[in-house]
Amino acid sequence: RFWLMAVGLLLVSAGIAGLITNLVPMLIDKGVARQEVGKLAGLIGISVICGRLITGFLLDHLWAPLVAAVFLSSPALAAVLLNVDTFNPTTLTIAIVIVGFAAGAELDLFAYLASRYFGLKHYGAIYGSLYVAFSIGAGIAPFLFGLVFDWHQSYAFALQVVVVASLAGGAMMLALGPYPAQFPGEGVH
Repeated sequence: RFWLMAVGLLLVSAGIAGLITNLVPMLIDKGVARQEVGKLAGLIGISVICGRLITGFLLDHLWAPLVAAVFLSSPALAAVLLNVDTFNPTTLTIAIVIVGFAAGAELDLFAYLASRYFGLKHYGAIYGSLYVAFSIGAGIAPFLFGLVFDWHQSYAFALQVVVVASLAGGAMMLALGPYPAQFPGEGVH
């Protein structure tokens, strides 16, 4: 379960970080006016906050891996919407809000999942290790997006990789299975 979470988080964080950090140049490259790009990019912050709030609410009522699968797979849809040749403001708004929701949800989801699957006795070490996976994905993605653009003069391939990575990362959450009834050294949970 740890490796499912770690690899899933690495894949998803790379996709989200790549989309966020390259959003402005990606839209400008597609011909969206700079003023419009600025307005649209501002939606990320609001969406991150909303993603955190909605995720917290859903975690109180639903099975966490299902919530994780939905939120972490959603950048695939955003990448598809961003990979079209012609944009309209509604499509762009939907794509950006999806990315913001996923960005707001990702670390909160993994903090919750780590506690539910591994307990609290070694929570710090486990969550810290998951955070390393997040940092690797989020840290390398902007460079890789830029490299892909330099090679292909387009973000299309990077966006296709985001689709695959997001769907794979979300599917990995569904493979976590039921929560353990108890954790070694902690008694009944």
